[in-house]
Amino acid sequence: MQQPLNQTNQAIENEQKAQVNLVQIDLSLEAKVILAFKNKRANKLKLLDQVPRANIDLNNQLTDKTKFLHPIACTVAKRILNKLSRKEVIFTHKELSEITNCLNDQNVRIIKQLGNLLEFKYHQKYLEHNHCYIFKIHTKIIEILENAKLGKGGVL
Repeated sequence: MQQPLNQTNQAIENEQKAQVNLVQIDLSLEAKVILAFKNKRANKLKLLDQVPRANIDLNNQLTDKTKFLHPIACTVAKRILNKLSRKEVIFTHKELSEITNCLNDQNVRIIKQLGNLLEFKYHQKYLEHNHCYIFKIHTKIIEILENAKLGKGGVL
């Protein structure tokens, strides 16, 4: 009777140690979003709503509406991150306009909000695509994940 109790106690201790190790890993919110989409977790959309806009000073923003990503930018990020099983994702202006119902100049502003999560480049002609954006995971996020030894396989 003592052996099964000892085995269950050891299993509980191992689980507690694993939970402590997960808490000790300090990842940025952006890295958590990438991992949530990579592992298809249920909280990925809640995490995405908490990501701040790129290239702004959060202290100078008066409302949450101007601090965090616009809902359309969240929709674009969700589409990109769902397709990001490869190293890069290609979206044309036409595809972006179908998602956002906006013109090209507003699409550019929406994409710039995602600068903390994704790097992007515009190409007039890339392979068989005309007027397209190429999205990749931001290099800082890749470094954070590699330093935490979580960036093996999958998306990265």
